[in-house]
Amino acid sequence: MSYTELLPTIQSLPRPLQWQLFQFLSAELARGESGSAEPEPIVLRAEDQCPYGTQELAAMRAEEGGRPLTDIRQGLGWK
Repeated sequence: MSYTELLPTIQSLPRPLQWQLFQFLSAELARGESGSAEPEPIVLRAEDQCPYGTQELAAMRAEEGGRPLTDIRQGLGWK
């Protein structure tokens, strides 16, 4: 599957899930280079410079629509 095929699905995700996907992919790439079997947990830190406050993030997480990251991973054949 190419990037151009994935892009509409990624863009349809709520912003926090897009960020989570980015962090997951970064961790997977790093894990592949280090050979570690355990993925690192995804944690948002202040230095990530997230432009949203706690209440805004909670509201975004409660939004309807999009697809859960687990569904996307399964669709790509990832465990």
